[in-house]
Amino acid sequence: IVANNCEGIVSSTTVKYVCTDKKFDAQYLFYLFKNGEPFFRSKVNGTTIPHMNQKYIDEYLCIQPSLAEQQRIAEFLDRKCAEVDEMIGLQEQIIEELKAYKQSVITEAVTKGLNPDAPMRDSGIEWVGQIPERWGKDKIIRAFRMIGSGTTPKSTDESNFDGDINWIQ
Repeated sequence: IVANNCEGIVSSTTVKYVCTDKKFDAQYLFYLFKNGEPFFRSKVNGTTIPHMNQKYIDEYLCIQPSLAEQQRIAEFLDRKCAEVDEMIGLQEQIIEELKAYKQSVITEAVTKGLNPDAPMRDSGIEWVGQIPERWGKDKIIRAFRMIGSGTTPKSTDESNFDGDINWIQ
């Protein structure tokens, strides 16, 4: 389905449909097929390379308002979808800013401590900069019982957790 330079692909075997019937608005059909996506997904078979039999597309029944109403519906959906996309973009920007803020809070706490008035000194570690005067430094190896070699367990594999250990990969 092609409308306004947007393509919808139903399976790895792509079939391109071009609207030639003057009783249909291509953009309306784009939204209609997008709405039918759950139907099409239910007809896909195969696990590694999903395929859809073209007969499901060919036999897909679609409703047909007048051409003028199809165009109004498509224009309405274009506007509304653009508004929603803009809101999503703003939310994604806010999320990225919050992630950056979270990282700055973590960095500030682990390298500067919780007392903003504490006297500071050079850490001697380039990426850390200054640390509270009373803090020491040591090699990370001294903080662990053992650092193994080999493959690191996946952080999502719960069988690799020993109590409340957080894995960093």
